[in-house]
Amino acid sequence: MAAGLADATSMLKGGGFEDGPHNSRSSASTTVAAAAAIFKSAEVPSAGEVQHESETRTCLLEAAGVGRYSRRERKASAAALAAEAAAARARAAAVAAAPPCKRPRKRADGEVTGAADKPPKAAKRQKKAEEAKPTPAQMNPDRQPDIPGMTQEELKQRLTLPAATIHGVNLQAVEPGVQYEYRAGQEPYRKLGIPCNSAPVMDVESARIVKDATMSFFEYLREGVKVEGDRVKAGKVVQKPAKKQKDIDAQAGVPKKEVRPSARPDNFAIGKMKTEKKRINCVETGGHVPGIPPNYRLYSRAEAEAVGLHQQHIAGINTMKHKGGPCFANSVVNSGLYRDDADDGEELTYTGQGGNDLLGNRKQVSDQELTRGNIALVVSIQLGIPVRLIRKNPDKDAMFGNVFVYDGLYNVVKFWLSIGLDGKQVFLYRMKRVPGQDPLLSKIVRWGVHSAPPDHTALSTEGLFCTDLSNGKENCKVVCSNVLDDEFPPGMHPSTFPKAENMRGKGYTNPAALDPVKIAAYDSKLEYLTDYRRRRDVPAPKQIKLQPGMQPHDLVAELNRGCLPYREVTRNNRSHWMLPGSQGVVYECGPWSGCQLGTECPYAMSQQGLKYRLEVFKTPKCGWAVRTWDLIPMGVFVTMFVGEIWPHKELMEENAADRREDTYFFDMGKRTDYDDAGKYIGYTGQDPNPTWTTDAMLCGSISRFINHSCDANLYVQPVIAGHSDVPMASIALFSSRVISPFDELCYDYGQSYILNKLERCLCGAASCISNRPAE
Repeated sequence: MAAGLADATSMLKGGGFEDGPHNSRSSASTTVAAAAAIFKSAEVPSAGEVQHESETRTCLLEAAGVGRYSRRERKASAAALAAEAAAARARAAAVAAAPPCKRPRKRADGEVTGAADKPPKAAKRQKKAEEAKPTPAQMNPDRQPDIPGMTQEELKQRLTLPAATIHGVNLQAVEPGVQYEYRAGQEPYRKLGIPCNSAPVMDVESARIVKDATMSFFEYLREGVKVEGDRVKAGKVVQKPAKKQKDIDAQAGVPKKEVRPSARPDNFAIGKMKTEKKRINCVETGGHVPGIPPNYRLYSRAEAEAVGLHQQHIAGINTMKHKGGPCFANSVVNSGLYRDDADDGEELTYTGQGGNDLLGNRKQVSDQELTRGNIALVVSIQLGIPVRLIRKNPDKDAMFGNVFVYDGLYNVVKFWLSIGLDGKQVFLYRMKRVPGQDPLLSKIVRWGVHSAPPDHTALSTEGLFCTDLSNGKENCKVVCSNVLDDEFPPGMHPSTFPKAENMRGKGYTNPAALDPVKIAAYDSKLEYLTDYRRRRDVPAPKQIKLQPGMQPHDLVAELNRGCLPYREVTRNNRSHWMLPGSQGVVYECGPWSGCQLGTECPYAMSQQGLKYRLEVFKTPKCGWAVRTWDLIPMGVFVTMFVGEIWPHKELMEENAADRREDTYFFDMGKRTDYDDAGKYIGYTGQDPNPTWTTDAMLCGSISRFINHSCDANLYVQPVIAGHSDVPMASIALFSSRVISPFDELCYDYGQSYILNKLERCLCGAASCISNRPAE
């Protein structure tokens, strides 16, 4: 406090207060204000510090007792400074009385409190780096750790897998710390006749089976979101004690832990896959699984189990036997749960299983033993059989917070015992990737697992033609590219053409987009829309009126047969809203209902516009198409098929007279595979007499460029917001499964369109109708 007063006094003296009358009132008041600020920021003493009030009074008199100021002004200045001093003392008392806080807080006076007991970020990063350093045993696997009561030779003999003869095939012993590699084609497993696909099996039938199983899994997963959500919502608090403490707690009278049930739609989906017998590749095999190539993406462990890539739902090591031979490992999941893992892509150090507190702090709490999956990996070394490796890549936008990538086959070449980072014995395994496979997705282009790279923008797009096809009408820019020829995409605005001066060092731009002659000759007949446009002879739909006393969401639930349409999915402290399953028609909330959130209401999903970055690009066989730059979760709204609304009969007559292309026609109304009660009744064909039809040939959105596929990742969901005219339901496109970055978006146009409009489907999907045998 004394130092603060001295600074304030020197400020007043330096401002000329000792010289008196010749100082102007404005400069004097500025100096007094500055002195007050210094006084305010000074440290406030406790009540026991000497003569606080006397020093304050002296400072105030020094500050205001000279110059041409009147007595009233001097009193006012003194009172202001005294008030500031009292406020500072009150703040200091409040901070002293407050309980200590763990998180830093900024006081009103600008001082940060509560940070002393929390290490700075730099220290935390340094501590984490120190913990991540390999132990001496990891750096020198030839040297086994010192085990009390056991010599190095005894430990080596204990860990060595002895030589054996199986079906007349001699298998050598496997010692810890020794690297074992076999020449290609000379691996012992080949002599034993163990099935192992050393090359990917990607015939049409295998790929179709995997696609069908994946579609079934995601269908059950969407159903599981609703079923599990209802179960958790209606579930009561359950009593669930810790297994190891059960008897001890019962004797001591400790109350049991209360755990609420948690929603697990992935468990529901895999359970139904087993019940319906739709799991594939159930017969264990070594090497590649038929229909699944390297870099195949999965979005949950349950999905990997559904397609037979990894049969264990929780354990990271899957094992198998063959004709009475030893149990060996055929697939592993590198999930990063063990702190002793060291992954460098082509090579990695894999930690064995056991002793990890998976549900707690994920540290090693007990020593590992050479049993189960750990001994199976050693047998894999002895047999020379590769294992499938699935890497877990964290992704905050995925439904379960992670993306699993099948990175191909790896040879287990060495194992050893180590004292891990947590001071417990762990088994480590050196794995090397089998050469000749596709480049690693997890290591080389890690951004491709989740979304486009951070520097991937419109100007860095190869073959750029247009920086924003919507010309600012969408929430996200709709980039357009063409690397095949110089054809201009329809609907471009002159202001969205790339500028030559902006493209230097950015990426390859289609030369036609920079040609002033071609640009001048370009005439687009397409108008970009983000909402429907009605012809003059099309009446407005009848609006729904909110009944007095009814809440907006109550009305929406009533229209949707008793439940709100969308569900919130929460995982890893992140959440998104999704449509659990297809319905005949979905009624949405919005401004019409009086909802305070308006279009931002989570039950007005299709009214919120484009949320994912999309690109229109040229394909060799199917013309223009659409792909995503971002990972799109399952069951979310992607885009709306909009255009001009015509009476169906009139449009068909107009089309017959002008011979217009009807590729951009879409009949409106509810889905015909659901009855009026919302129950699925199966495909019954298209509505033969729709009332209204959308024409997107001359005006439409990005959805008009989305192609057909027999293996669609989007599905059509009619949506109504604010009216009751079901025949005029909007045509929304939702994701039927998780869509990976740079995948093409597509939906099924329907069998009648394929059979009547196309001689042969060119979608190229494994399950394409053109590949199916003739009936």
